[in-house]
Amino acid sequence: MEESENLYMLFSAYDISFLIPLFCVKSVVDGMEDMGDLPVLDFAVLAGGIAADMRKYQLVVQNGEDILILKVDDIVGIVEVLEKQIIEFPVELANDNNRYLRAIARMWSDKGGEYPAYIIEPCVLYEME
Repeated sequence: MEESENLYMLFSAYDISFLIPLFCVKSVVDGMEDMGDLPVLDFAVLAGGIAADMRKYQLVVQNGEDILILKVDDIVGIVEVLEKQIIEFPVELANDNNRYLRAIARMWSDKGGEYPAYIIEPCVLYEME
């Protein structure tokens, strides 16, 4: 894992895997921690799930001066994603509800299977909160 631009935080929400550029993630905190008046997005709701007062984790995400809390179900860890793993998000699937998705990465599980992880465009998240 050498190139920081290839590093992502892999997390899940509503049983879907997502990747957010690691340089945007300032910290990971417990889902029960009070984050004050910071804007909050329940990522499971963005992914099609039902709102919840609490999720297992919260990601503190910063884009320039903007700080946002993402409530997520699980943190898998930090991963390196190579260009050859990335597929552009299909235009025919894009809509106003998923405009935060930039691309899809082909990931491999420990059991040998392949699965998709959706790469997030952090600056769009601030518009959706």
